[in-house]
Amino acid sequence: MRSELKVLIAVFILSLSNWASASLLISPTRVHFDERERSEEIIVVNTSDEIRSYAISWDEKKQGETGGYVKLSEQEAENFNVASKYVRFSPRRLTLAPGQNQRIKLLLRRTSSMPKEDFHSHLKFTLIPSTIAAPPEEPEEVDGISIKMNFFLNYAIPVVVRNHDKPSVLRLSNPKFNPQSSSETYGSINVDVENVSRTYSHGNFTAYYKGSGESEYTAVGFDNAVHVFHETEKMTRNIPIVNPLSSEKGVFKVVFEGLEESKSIPQVSVSLNL
Repeated sequence: MRSELKVLIAVFILSLSNWASASLLISPTRVHFDERERSEEIIVVNTSDEIRSYAISWDEKKQGETGGYVKLSEQEAENFNVASKYVRFSPRRLTLAPGQNQRIKLLLRRTSSMPKEDFHSHLKFTLIPSTIAAPPEEPEEVDGISIKMNFFLNYAIPVVVRNHDKPSVLRLSNPKFNPQSSSETYGSINVDVENVSRTYSHGNFTAYYKGSGESEYTAVGFDNAVHVFHETEKMTRNIPIVNPLSSEKGVFKVVFEGLEESKSIPQVSVSLNL
């Protein structure tokens, strides 16, 4: 019974996590300060049918070799280019009725000693369970096991400060095709991304394919809204192939295109012959 209970709890936590993130709408999903900007706003909307409370705080983490994040220790954060040293925000707690929205104001305070580099932190929104404010209840007992769970579910968005005007430069290399398919993909292609300038970039990776004897490339795979942060010297992206290849022999071309403030980044690509 204990093992079955653990499985049920795990499933419940997963479903609750998905439900909680769907009940909070945040726009935009990242904040970027260039060398001229001083203030930004985030709009938060409670899309659930219940009153929701959220605590807002900084979350310090760095990017890993595949694009995921690793939490920084306090000592690591002291030696990292964190944006939280220079950005203030308010309010720090929200209580929203169903459908209600509120603006979070962020103010950048540059200093004369601020290095001409990139900085980033994550702004974390943590759902505060309503049971925290309610009177204490007796824990539920299941087969002799007492259970009392409070879930603090959260969602974080990057806040980037660009304190320079250096151009961002990326380089793609070492493409590899994995033909193993699934119910949703026709394989995938990996590509190494070198952050030559060691600056922040944001954009889309698209995998194109031209079958043997064909004259034009067709988009077959996508990896969208990718962040490449300043601390990342090299990373590997896995691009799922979502459209079938026209033939077994042909040529892949993987292209990176910058979005929004990164639109000025020169388009870069790499090819792979099958």
